[in-house]
Amino acid sequence: MVTGILLMVLAGFGWVGVGCVVSFCAAKKINLAAAQLVQALLCVAVGLALLYFQPTTEVSARVRYLTYASLFLSGIGNFAAYDLMSRAMKHGPNGIIWSLVQSALIFPFLVGVIFFQEQLTPTRTAGMTALIVSILLLGAAKGDGGAEGKSSRLWLWIALAAFLAAGFTQVTTNLPSYWAEAKKINTVTRTIWFQLGIAAGFLPLWAIERRADFTGVLKPAAGLSLLYILLYFVLMFNGLDKLAAAGAGSVGFPVMLGSCIVGFFLYSLLFLKEKLTPAGAAGFLLCLAGIISISL
Repeated sequence: MVTGILLMVLAGFGWVGVGCVVSFCAAKKINLAAAQLVQALLCVAVGLALLYFQPTTEVSARVRYLTYASLFLSGIGNFAAYDLMSRAMKHGPNGIIWSLVQSALIFPFLVGVIFFQEQLTPTRTAGMTALIVSILLLGAAKGDGGAEGKSSRLWLWIALAAFLAAGFTQVTTNLPSYWAEAKKINTVTRTIWFQLGIAAGFLPLWAIERRADFTGVLKPAAGLSLLYILLYFVLMFNGLDKLAAAGAGSVGFPVMLGSCIVGFFLYSLLFLKEKLTPAGAAGFLLCLAGIISISL
């Protein structure tokens, strides 16, 4: 279990890098959806090249196809969550939207406890509570942001959709780790199906809007590709597998997202020179306490 926790903490820090790339796209007005499509295609190309070096394992057709389908749907959900969150932040209070979407970590936690009979210990309950409260505090510390249409509640419905998409993504990513046979499928193959889902998520958006601005996407797409290769080939799937095997699969995403929150908070202070507020400091400390408590 300790190795699984460590891998998810490292994955959380890796997601800080993803957040930095997303922020870069926003600052440079680069189409994030187009960048996601390009990075997905790059990751699939790398994955297909690496498949030659992966050992062949015997897995039943049923489990194999269920795993592929789960991860493909997870990729679609991942694309949708990012796109919806970006749209919501253009029209509403960024802090509240950010907090709401991050709170989706409750979904894989509840699924593990309810459907896979994972133990709901007092320390895990306290840790999850601390993480959710910390997210709310950090969201309040971020301030409103967003300049348009705050009198409208459209942003709230979009943010709720992003919250549900994020929860769906986390559950479907985590699900194969509960199946003993699915864990025999190498992480490269699993990543390819996840990335194919991201690419597929772009298609209905393009069909509806009929626009795809690829100006300047190569640099952020390359950065996202490197990060995703590290996260999915090496860290995330291995960490989730080990935690599920130890009867603690429900804590994987909470630990990873909590570590991401801590890492991005430190990045904001040290590199973006953001002001430390009482709410931010309290949220940071609660997040640390939550990660430690949920890992016990």
